[in-house]
Amino acid sequence: MKPDSIENYIKEYPNQEQVKMMKTWLKKHEPGTFHFTGLVNPTDDTVVTPQATVDYGYNWFSLSEGTAGNLFVPNPAGTDSRLLNTFHVTGERLALGGVMAGSAIVWIREILGKHVDFDLLEEEAERVNPGADGLTFLPYLLGERTPVWDPSARGVLLGLSLNHKRGHIYRAILEGGCYGFRQIQEIIQENGDIIQEVVAIDGGAKSALWRQIFSDVLQVPLRWYPAHGGTSLIAAFLAAKAVGHFNDFSGINTWLGASETNYPDKSLDSIYHRKYEIYKQIYPLYKNCFGDTG
Repeated sequence: MKPDSIENYIKEYPNQEQVKMMKTWLKKHEPGTFHFTGLVNPTDDTVVTPQATVDYGYNWFSLSEGTAGNLFVPNPAGTDSRLLNTFHVTGERLALGGVMAGSAIVWIREILGKHVDFDLLEEEAERVNPGADGLTFLPYLLGERTPVWDPSARGVLLGLSLNHKRGHIYRAILEGGCYGFRQIQEIIQENGDIIQEVVAIDGGAKSALWRQIFSDVLQVPLRWYPAHGGTSLIAAFLAAKAVGHFNDFSGINTWLGASETNYPDKSLDSIYHRKYEIYKQIYPLYKNCFGDTG
């Protein structure tokens, strides 16, 4: 049943940060009803603002800052409070997906020293067996949004031994981020959407090793556009379409340039499935310890 008021939404979806922000809103505004058009679950580093619309009452939206990884599907079959649910002011669903805090690669490179060549790290990690020889990384260095909504969460490097070198650690970090995306994929598929291909731009997608690990962990093809202009290109295209230079959205293909595709190695599915099952256990086991880490 859809809640018909902010007060009822607080009762039905008792996310700690979400409730705090809603209560702040209620202190400044009269309680009342609103037409439910969806709510993005925020954390403390997400700006959430109620926006009045003429036909749909209060529509909540999210603005996020900082380096992050995003995995979204357009026109989703349903919604899920563990993920970001984006809606247009008309109430139409736009996308369902997740955002993960980033910066793990920057962090490990700073620890190893900026003199360490990035390409050398990639080569060392590529020589490590898939699964990083028992090393598993939980990439919650900045807390985490989807799917745990826990600003107190922290990173975990599980299984470290004297046999592990920096190539193992680097590969575990790459794999850990991909396990996070697989968890988002799993929730999306629970809601009736099957991800058959992923289009990647910017960030970690520049790494050929990361792209292959992503494809292997999620067992989907990954298409990468090396010359993609990111969100700036999309904004420019939307402007061009608005003034009549394009009749429909398929015109974006003329701007994207050539792409490269990584295909999943089916023989690695069982290895990554076992490691993913371990990954999913780490946060529930350690979450009560994170608040005491200082």
